[in-house]
Amino acid sequence: LELEDLDPASLSVPKIGAIPESEMPSGSHSPAFAPDDVLRVSIFLNTPSTVDAGYSTSSIGTNSAAIAYRNALKRQQASLTASIESAIGHTLDVKWNLTLLVNAISANVTYRDYLLISAMKNVKAVEIENCYTPQTDSTMTSNTSTYMTGAAAAWTEGYTGAGSRIAVIDTGIDPTHQSFAGDAFDYAIAKVEEEKGAELDLLEEADYAALDLNGEGTYLSSKIPYAYNYVDGDTTVDHIHDFQGEHGSHVAGIAAANRYIQSGEEYVDAVDAVAAVGMAPDAQLLVMKVFGAGGGAYDSDYFAALEDAILLGADAANLSLGSAAPGFTYDNAYQDVLNALASADNEKMVVSISAGNSGAFTDATYTDLFIDDVNMDTLGSPASYINSLSVASAD
Repeated sequence: LELEDLDPASLSVPKIGAIPESEMPSGSHSPAFAPDDVLRVSIFLNTPSTVDAGYSTSSIGTNSAAIAYRNALKRQQASLTASIESAIGHTLDVKWNLTLLVNAISANVTYRDYLLISAMKNVKAVEIENCYTPQTDSTMTSNTSTYMTGAAAAWTEGYTGAGSRIAVIDTGIDPTHQSFAGDAFDYAIAKVEEEKGAELDLLEEADYAALDLNGEGTYLSSKIPYAYNYVDGDTTVDHIHDFQGEHGSHVAGIAAANRYIQSGEEYVDAVDAVAAVGMAPDAQLLVMKVFGAGGGAYDSDYFAALEDAILLGADAANLSLGSAAPGFTYDNAYQDVLNALASADNEKMVVSISAGNSGAFTDATYTDLFIDDVNMDTLGSPASYINSLSVASAD
């Protein structure tokens, strides 16, 4: 079989349809906003972020030089905020001051002010943030998936996730669920420590009391040592007070549902008792709610959570969120974050992102835009960023 080389420029495959201008993702297109329309934007400063300045994410929360550098960035941001407020004539509605992975002020501004701020001195760029919606359908039968992924084989070799920390950046968690019970977790950890003859390094509240975190999280249990709601600005992380769905509990269960369940006065195997156990059942969970009563999740919401996950020593951070429209990758400063996290000095935390919520290519919202894409790509932002580790469903 001989294949003929074709010049792509000679090919002309007509697109069947087009996305209406009003529905284009904000990061890739600048639709015609009204002057008073309110947008969430990231205002990037010229000075490099703490990671871009060369500080490794390893123990960055206790590195005195890194702390001093972050404080200097905050002073710069405060000065710029004052200049912006003087220019726009009112208080800037600041949502986040990000200094670890990016040097940016996240704020709600009118389109009129967005244009004005974009032209200001010391402003590197102003980018309209993307806003994601959560997946709301949740089903779980992990008694089969654990064998499919090989997790059960890893457990027999002693790898149960004990001593590791997983940040779940999602819709929150049901802290009363039996799969996340602290006492059952303590029972499992005691068995591991007895087998290893050594005490594990578990995250405790005292460990992060002095850290400069974006969220003032709370300690729920030894299983969930840190929990914070980044959208509503409080520690309400359950699913009762909003309509964002229980997807966060679903994801947390896949990651680290306990391997023991309490039954009466005893602890029994979770696989036998409830047919549900996590991939790393002895890992601790950092619950970072980015979908709440206030909506969410904007880019800066989950990047604020990512910064905290690094400071809290997370081994993995999971973002099961994604654009419903495939193929869009935004050329902005948030790409630099994933580049930095992929470098040799910052390899502690793995950031895992769902490939998207578009399903199969034929289910995608705007398949007509990608009719000439031979890959039939349904990968959506933020998984479409280079250096993201995206995960797709096997079935």
